Amino acid sequence: MVTMQTFDTALKDIYEEPLRDQINTGSGIFLAKVEQTSKDIEGGRRVYKIAPYGVNGGTGSGSDTQALPVSGGNLYAPFISGIKSIRGVIKFTDQVMKASRSSKAAFLSAMESEQDGLLKSAKFTYGRQSYLDGTGICTKCGDTNNSVTVNVKSTQYLIEGMIIDIVNANGNPIPNGEKRRIVAVNRIGNNKSIVLDGAKGVTTTSDHVIVEQGSFDQELTGMEAVFAQSGKLYGLDKSKNPWLVPYRYEMPNNSPGNTQSNTIDDQTIVDTINFVEEYRGSNINLLIANPAVESEYYRYLAQTKRSVNTTTLEGGYKSLSVAGRPMVKDRFVKPGCLKLLDTTQWKMHTLDGGDWSWLDEDGKILKWVSGYAMWTAALIKYCELICDHPGGQAEIVNIATASNLFS
Repeated sequence: MVTMQTFDTALKDIYEEPLRDQINTGSGIFLAKVEQTSKDIEGGRRVYKIAPYGVNGGTGSGSDTQALPVSGGNLYAPFISGIKSIRGVIKFTDQVMKASRSSKAAFLSAMESEQDGLLKSAKFTYGRQSYLDGTGICTKCGDTNNSVTVNVKSTQYLIEGMIIDIVNANGNPIPNGEKRRIVAVNRIGNNKSIVLDGAKGVTTTSDHVIVEQGSFDQELTGMEAVFAQSGKLYGLDKSKNPWLVPYRYEMPNNSPGNTQSNTIDDQTIVDTINFVEEYRGSNINLLIANPAVESEYYRYLAQTKRSVNTTTLEGGYKSLSVAGRPMVKDRFVKPGCLKLLDTTQWKMHTLDGGDWSWLDEDGKILKWVSGYAMWTAALIKYCELICDHPGGQAEIVNIATASNLFS
């Protein structure tokens, strides 16, 4: 007979590790390549690490009678950033629980159905956060007048089934804007929108933004925080620490009289790689493109009558070979952008060496929801993404694309 203990044991011993592995490797090639570490966690609440930069200056030439060079010592700066909590919840109705107790097939069906749903949602959230800036903002809203069809600036970071908050600049939900589920996403054309569940309409303006439920200012310090050309990163002001700023090459606009093109080409990519490797001390080992940018690179290869060299990376990700480096696509890379990364410089710091695990502080994983005939279990990862050498990363932006499907 299937008991509550059977459910808990199955979640812990059978489903936890596969879920963990599939989320970590299935959330995109970038996260699959990022090293996970439990180092540099302070007090269980933040990452505190000392990052070296530059050289110690202790070299020079001279005659036999001159003093030896003076060592300037290594240069260091403290990186400080709070641990984030990424959470996913599954639920079972009491009816399903009772049916599962007398039927192994019903038990397995319930477990696998909830696991599949959680896996898809967790991969989307984990991957999305790694590319954004920590604010949780997925898009700005457009003007909407008391409707469940909400106009948005972008659908790139939204998906059907996602539960969102529509908030103001302070992160406070607007009327009828809290914990609303997206039932449809209109991605085609210039007028993008989402459809919310229920009958209650919302009124939005361009001052409102969409975040995943409860996530305003609570997400990973992702790529867009690292690649920002100004502001603060890990507690340091970029204007006072220019070595923190990644290299950005902006393709020229196709304005009247401008003879330069903003279409992607190998020379631009190679020049960018060479610059950060020669002057920033990095080793670019992965290129990640917005899907529309990848499409433009295929067009470039066709126009130059070049063969397409593809390979499959660990995790099953398909890649092109560009300047001897793999190039992959990811829907979460901002429009018109190609990221050039030294992935050895990125770390996912996890609390107590932990990873995705079920919340079971009282010894039980499944919890009864007070007031409802329902049981839930929460899968949690406490972590923060840190780039040890931000200045050694690069991006090419403003790349011309024919498609706006990935914006």
